[in-house]
Amino acid sequence: MRILEAFDTIVSAFEDVLARIAAAIMFFIMVIVVVDVTGRYFFNAPLDWSYELTTLYLMSAVFFFSLSPTMRHEHHVRVDILFNYVSVRTRSIMK
Repeated sequence: MRILEAFDTIVSAFEDVLARIAAAIMFFIMVIVVVDVTGRYFFNAPLDWSYELTTLYLMSAVFFFSLSPTMRHEHHVRVDILFNYVSVRTRSIMK
């Protein structure tokens, strides 16, 4: 049992690191978008690569890096309309 607890501790620490990386990537996305909008509307010189980088790569990284910590801490969004009207057994499956 100690092996599983140690493994859980290691995985939890790894999830925390990935969540911090996801937060840093979100900040980086914000900086890229602000620079792109500023360049586009004030200097008529947008960043040609910003849309592809943010939508294809960085947002995917944010999603997958933050998915596991979100599920572990049960911070995901539930549809309460369905969740409140099902049996207790079904609720435990849905968690």
